[in-house]
Amino acid sequence: MDYHTVTIVVGSTQKRIRVEPSTSLMNALIDEGFYLPSPCGGKGTCGKCKVKVLEGTLVASDADLRCLTEDKINTGIRLACKAYPKEDLTISIPMDDEDDFETLTYFASDPPSASASSDSPDSPDSQTAKDTQATPTSPKHSIAIDIGTTTIACALVDKTTGVLIDTITAVNKQRKYGADVISRIEQANNGKLTELTSIIRRQIIECVQTLCEKNNVAIESVSDTVIAANMTMIHILLGLNCKTLGVYPFTPVTLEHIIKNANEIFEENYHGTVHILPGISTYVGADITSGLYFSDFIQSNEPAVFLDIGTNGELVVKKDDTIYCAATAAGPAFEGGNISNGTGSVTGAIRAVKYTNGKFEIETIGDSAPIGICGSGVIDIVAECLKSDLLDDTGRIAEKYVETGIEIAKQNESRITFTQKDVRELQLGKSAIRSGLDTLLAFTGLKYEDIGKFFIAGGFGFHLNIENAVYIGLIPAELAVKISVIGNSSLGGAVKYLNEGQDTSEISRIIKMSTEHSLPKDKMFSELYMENMTLG
Repeated sequence: MDYHTVTIVVGSTQKRIRVEPSTSLMNALIDEGFYLPSPCGGKGTCGKCKVKVLEGTLVASDADLRCLTEDKINTGIRLACKAYPKEDLTISIPMDDEDDFETLTYFASDPPSASASSDSPDSPDSQTAKDTQATPTSPKHSIAIDIGTTTIACALVDKTTGVLIDTITAVNKQRKYGADVISRIEQANNGKLTELTSIIRRQIIECVQTLCEKNNVAIESVSDTVIAANMTMIHILLGLNCKTLGVYPFTPVTLEHIIKNANEIFEENYHGTVHILPGISTYVGADITSGLYFSDFIQSNEPAVFLDIGTNGELVVKKDDTIYCAATAAGPAFEGGNISNGTGSVTGAIRAVKYTNGKFEIETIGDSAPIGICGSGVIDIVAECLKSDLLDDTGRIAEKYVETGIEIAKQNESRITFTQKDVRELQLGKSAIRSGLDTLLAFTGLKYEDIGKFFIAGGFGFHLNIENAVYIGLIPAELAVKISVIGNSSLGGAVKYLNEGQDTSEISRIIKMSTEHSLPKDKMFSELYMENMTLG
């Protein structure tokens, strides 16, 4: 079969690969072990899998014309997912800046105020118990792991004292197969399950090894590992068939609490027992079970709400002795996806915005030069534009910015703008979350004033400006004063499970109390979805 030679330049290294005419450049690169961000899973819609043509010709695709500026196209930038080489090429691909993803490891049952930033004394960087120095002769240790669709967080715990020794994080390298669980399910069902399973198992081993070496702990001293994750990640970790996860009635292979010897899952020299926490349903997984357990959600007699916002939003309401759960597809806008200048929580991402005297003031992750806008920045931009009449409550941008977008920042010659399409993406996500919450409360017969506590979990929630979230209508004003921002409660629940002697009684009670409410089947959700598209 005919093929073309593509020379790949990454930093100071080069490699030549063969690419068949029917194979996209992105798939060829993935097969050779190169990483390209691809939140859309290769559909040509996110605009992230950029490469630059240094030698040869690669005709711009429809996706290039849709997602890239004319200047970028003219300088040889192309989207690898829709690139099919017709001749030999030399290309460059960016260094993996997603290694700088800001991953939340902070968790607290007595959280900081909702306005707390990552620079506060209670930030993830200060949570490590630095005064506890473990040695190879220390007592046994345990590992707690939160496997997210985007990131992985891992904690090392002294099994005897319960002290959290240290944490480590990494970007989930399955992201090259898509940013959301639906993309991962599709890839698993299209022959990539073995590869996806291998990626996550290898990453977990790497994280544990790094964490142990960093703290002078022998990996052989790890006796127990506890994993919390959504059900798609658990299925992939265990190599389970994913076919029924993505089609109605969305049936998982298992939701059970799983206990295995480590060598049943990991091929490498990994010791002890692995505990995988149970899920509630296919889309309300063990990460939510762990979060409810961590937050003592069932301990109070008063009604409570638990919310974890990401590409998927999980909503939980407790009334009396029943926990009502629901999931809604919020879309990737809250994680910077499908935003024209969006990015994940990486160094340089704009995470906070204020509009003052006709000018946008920004804060970036790492206080670095701005490279794009992450989810919390998207919320701030919409709120500030709404306050300043740069857009109206229907989401329409002021006429003079319709064509060019609103300039938020400038870096060298590049403008970081927010467009009409970006506003619509935010509106879709905002409406999905708010409509889901309104519907679930109505189904239980509760009103906002009945709620005693409102827990917000996850990285997006940790950095969320609550005032702006209320202003655009994402969060009901009546619940704002009842909010507890609890951080990575999935990781927190895994650590709590270790420290409470692996007692499953409370977790079992959470599962027994839980029932899932289907939002797509609820007529009220559909009606509210259109109504809640309005901002404010």
